[in-house]
Amino acid sequence: MSFAAPLRVLRVALPLAVFAATAIAAPTYDVAREDRWKPGDVVTVTTTEDRYQEIRFPAREAEMPSTPRRLKAKVVAVEACLESDADGHRTRTRVWFPTWSFDTGTTKDESLQGAVIEVKGRGKDRTHALVGAPTAPSKPAAAWLARTYGAGRPDGEGVRRAWLPKVAVVIGDEWGADLGAVLDGLWGAEQIDRSKATSSAKLSKVDAGRAEIACVAALPVAALPAGKGGKAVPWSKGGTYAVKGTLSVGVEGRLVESLFATSSTLEGEATSGEQVVAVLHKVDRRVEVKVGGEMIDPSKVPPLPATADAPKDLKAPDTPPK
Repeated sequence: MSFAAPLRVLRVALPLAVFAATAIAAPTYDVAREDRWKPGDVVTVTTTEDRYQEIRFPAREAEMPSTPRRLKAKVVAVEACLESDADGHRTRTRVWFPTWSFDTGTTKDESLQGAVIEVKGRGKDRTHALVGAPTAPSKPAAAWLARTYGAGRPDGEGVRRAWLPKVAVVIGDEWGADLGAVLDGLWGAEQIDRSKATSSAKLSKVDAGRAEIACVAALPVAALPAGKGGKAVPWSKGGTYAVKGTLSVGVEGRLVESLFATSSTLEGEATSGEQVVAVLHKVDRRVEVKVGGEMIDPSKVPPLPATADAPKDLKAPDTPPK
């Protein structure tokens, strides 16, 4: 029998096999793309947040009934890039807040609504300054600005990228999150045991130029956070933050549009002596970034206010009521 026929079959079969393997290979997606900013670029960031906290004393509810507290916030920030570096990072940005509201149900702080700030630098060198505002920011509003735009604080892109992979992925791939930026925004973050924290993100689907990623994390809190100067109390039950969310990011374009909706819940009991304290703390947060938006006309930027006008009974906007 001649070997010619089998060799001819082999020569045909191998290219077909290679072609078939190539044809069925799953496409990869670079969902962790960085924004590439240019002066003149504008994005609109809309953030809504609903915080709920309830503290109960189960053995003494008749004499010490629980008083749930709620804080609802909405911030619309129009961000215009004024300067960028060679790598496409923003180094100077003007931010206008057409909407800025923190409402506890009994008091409302809107002291930054209509305000304009300028942010310079990156990372530890970042600074921010008030350019103009219809009213003076309250003390809680000024504290919020420092926590949101201050030196070393994670920016919106950093928080988004904390949940994204370091390499291109296919649908169904899973990876762990870089929890540093995630933890910074949680109540009692200083008590979270980072060595025991776990997280997972999974590329669920890609459709119409958007990638959808499912995010989960379990963040053990070492002890019930106490007030200023107080001593944290170890948990006797529960005490782990459960974080679930869905992150949608664009896979095309120089600037990345995104929508990140998360729900974080901390529930547990802590015992000090014979006293049991039950805690429920929940945060629902939604952050949407859209390319484009209308920046305020520079000629209409209000002047800097002359005096402060701080509501004395309002809690810091990003601090849950106690």
